[in-house]
Amino acid sequence: MSQADVKTGPKKRWLYGPIIGFVLLVALYAAYWFYAIGKIEQRLDQWIAEQRAQGVEIDYAARAFGGFPYRFMVRLDAPTYRDGASKWSGETLEVFLQPWNLRHALVRTPGRNEIDLQGLAGTALLDAGSAASFRWNGDGLTDFGLTLNLAEFVSGQADVSVRGLTGNYRLRDDTVRLGLDWEAVSVSEDLIAGQDWAFLGPDLQASRLRVELVGLTDPGLESDVRDRSVNLAQLRLNWGPLKLGVKGDVDITPTGHLDGPIHVRLDEADALSEAMAQRGHFPSQITLIVEAVGAASEDGAFFTLPIRDGAVNILGFPVASVPPIAPALPASGADALAQ
Repeated sequence: MSQADVKTGPKKRWLYGPIIGFVLLVALYAAYWFYAIGKIEQRLDQWIAEQRAQGVEIDYAARAFGGFPYRFMVRLDAPTYRDGASKWSGETLEVFLQPWNLRHALVRTPGRNEIDLQGLAGTALLDAGSAASFRWNGDGLTDFGLTLNLAEFVSGQADVSVRGLTGNYRLRDDTVRLGLDWEAVSVSEDLIAGQDWAFLGPDLQASRLRVELVGLTDPGLESDVRDRSVNLAQLRLNWGPLKLGVKGDVDITPTGHLDGPIHVRLDEADALSEAMAQRGHFPSQITLIVEAVGAASEDGAFFTLPIRDGAVNILGFPVASVPPIAPALPASGADALAQ
């Protein structure tokens, strides 16, 4: 053995350690991935069996599992789901899970979807980029997201097309945060025919909603005392001649009514007033609100509308009413909040 071989041999052996470690990690991850995808398949079979035992009809033409190495993927071809009077069927159902977070699922149903929700039947056409996202913990759903790049719903009752819609729901403690954006939404003329607001037209332009709901997450109303409120960070609605902006932080009374000021602005209010005049038959209260808000908005300001227990007032006079947005509290809770 030469002197050079003696000097370089140990150094080369040190290189094997990281390589062997990497190979072991890959082998362990591969073992985990195949074990997990097997558990996912078992859980799917278990869920289908549970649903069928309850009378739900579930079927599909074929299924596949894959996604190695970056994710888990479940695909059902020609799936159908029927529960009583409600039914859904699609071309393909795809579910994706991340190996490091099995409580986050991405769901896609591209192509043609036949939907019948207790009499509301139609066809939803979704592009390949449209998807829904779900996150959950031991207590249930915590996050939901929806993306509709291009979507169309066609039925004998209503036709709706959507472009660039994104929505999200987030639950943290007793607070729900909601967001909604879209680039364009169009509805059929038949859907709005005869409505008082039909003069706005069938096309909604780019709009946005950001709202936070506090204290509304207990449907059983088991709490005797709770603070309930709505924080409307931003509502921007562009619908034909209506260019509306709203924000406000208002309480919800024990009876479920809004109570507090909201701030409203109208851009291009003259165009809205002209469209309303052409439509006619609007109550004088609505005309008064449009004129007052339009005048305040000329300088880029917001007009404040006080709401007292669901009644909208201008200069102390009630001009409109807002129906309850939440259930009334039990008598014990209402009395405690009033003190």
